[in-house]
Amino acid sequence: MYMERLHWSKNFSMVTEVSIAGDFLYDAITHLNATENLDNISGVFRFLYNASVGIERLQKALIIITECESEEHLIEFVESITTHSLTSLHQRIEKQRKIGFNSAQIGFLHLLTSFYKNHRYNRFALPNKLNAERDALKKFLKEQGKLTAKDTPFLATYFDEDSKKFLTNLIGVIAQKYYDNLQDVCRQKNLYSYELQWDSPAAKIFRFDSKLSAQIADEKTALKELILFLAHITVKKGGFPRYLRTHKPLNLERASIPEHLHDIINGVIPQSLIDEVATIYEDRFDTNQKRKKRAEIIDPIGNPYVDWDFRRPLCRLRFRRRDKEEG
Repeated sequence: MYMERLHWSKNFSMVTEVSIAGDFLYDAITHLNATENLDNISGVFRFLYNASVGIERLQKALIIITECESEEHLIEFVESITTHSLTSLHQRIEKQRKIGFNSAQIGFLHLLTSFYKNHRYNRFALPNKLNAERDALKKFLKEQGKLTAKDTPFLATYFDEDSKKFLTNLIGVIAQKYYDNLQDVCRQKNLYSYELQWDSPAAKIFRFDSKLSAQIADEKTALKELILFLAHITVKKGGFPRYLRTHKPLNLERASIPEHLHDIINGVIPQSLIDEVATIYEDRFDTNQKRKKRAEIIDPIGNPYVDWDFRRPLCRLRFRRRDKEEG
């Protein structure tokens, strides 16, 4: 009975953990791409935090699947992996599996371990080093031959694309090596803890054909192509294109559009765009009735459950009916 329960846990609990780990790593790369300069401490923190949590959870899932064979000393076993030292967890894995990390990959584990143990709550203590995580990341990148430009006082350190690609691919290789080993162990033990939803963020992290940075670039290209398609789509008798062309857009500041698109493609809805729309709404839709009417127009956009082959009144009817049901 115990073995059956443990087998069940490895199959279902660990597959969830692997998925969560991949989601954290995908979020880390999203924050990385959205961080324009290294003086954006919040962006640097979110990148390092999500990367450290994602790799740690993946390491622990691999250890459990590889080593845990009995519930007899399960409490002690779980306590033995209750650590935030990614380097210690990696050393433990290496005793069972030959992962084969290079110096940059080991150095990145040291960086994340130091961040999680020393810098994560640094600002809550006195005395503290104000931007310890940024300085640690800069030091690591310079050791790897990145950030070759000299620091200039009073000017933000630009987070160049070459450094971002390097970090993205570094995470990709680390994640894929752990995942490949996890997959091998699962197949030996007749487990399915490696199975992922094909279109999930985790699948993008663990199952890429070339460099992970190339896959992230493909995502941005796909979004740009969608934007270009929407700008040139032919208006037919009905459907979504007709719906878009029927309604007048807001008169947004055209000079800001390239900057808005840059942020959106990197996974951020810019606050400047939100503020601009809010200002126009206050001016043009100054009553609840006007705002509700505008919402009826805007809400269907991006809703996958709207059947665009129907005319606009039916779309309105659906949303009015939904509002009544929710009310």
